[in-house]
Amino acid sequence: MGRPGRPSELKNPRIICVQMEEEVLYRIEELGVERSAFIRGAVEMALGADSLMEVLREKEQLREAVRALRRACEEKDKRIRELEREVERTKRRIAELEEKLAKKEGRIEELREEMDAKKYRTSFGWLTAEEIKQLYKEKNPVDPKAWLSSVLLGNSLAIQEVAALLGLQDSSSSSSAVADAKTADVADAVRETTENAEERERIERMLKAREVRRRRRRYEEWDFKRLAEDLGLTEEEARRIVAEKLGLSSSSSSSSEAEEAETSEEMIKRARSILEGY
Repeated sequence: MGRPGRPSELKNPRIICVQMEEEVLYRIEELGVERSAFIRGAVEMALGADSLMEVLREKEQLREAVRALRRACEEKDKRIRELEREVERTKRRIAELEEKLAKKEGRIEELREEMDAKKYRTSFGWLTAEEIKQLYKEKNPVDPKAWLSSVLLGNSLAIQEVAALLGLQDSSSSSSAVADAKTADVADAVRETTENAEERERIERMLKAREVRRRRRRYEEWDFKRLAEDLGLTEEEARRIVAEKLGLSSSSSSSSEAEEAETSEEMIKRARSILEGY
């Protein structure tokens, strides 16, 4: 008989060995499961670290791309401000030219009014032909031509006109001289108006050419490769679409550049002629 309260199976050494072997096998299996879980967790952590590094690299690349885009936007904003200032300067120049043109047109009207009123500069002030005739009758000079020359301050054209009115010379020569003078004044006025209109047209052409060049620069700054990838097109198709949107073509750009060069040269010549006139 064994010790009281002790299980009977523990009395058999064979049963005890079997139970111990089962316990050992169970522990070995449990440790194997834990080791597999440990290895699997380590592998997952390693893979997770690789994916995390990849995410960090992509994030850094995106930051670089954002910085590059910001720099490009700042440069474009700077260029836009420069173009706006240039447009403002051109507008002020056009306003100055229009003001000069208005003054010249006003001067032309004044000259026409003076011609219609037939006023002459005399030693007594600005007088019409009738007033000079009345003064001539009052003075009744001995030498009418000498008196008329002194009164009209030696102005040969005015002397001819007033002498014809006073009957001191042939009226046909006087009328031809007056007609020639009027024709010359009108021709000068028309020529000056035409030159101002041509100058305004040249400035407008120059502004249009600059606008075409600005669009051309915008076209050249496009990233057509990325645009083609985003739209699912070829690079040539992307270039063609952007050119159509901006209204550009090689012939228009070349012709606009040629027109601007010609306009600039003409403006330089015009400015030199004006300076030489002053």
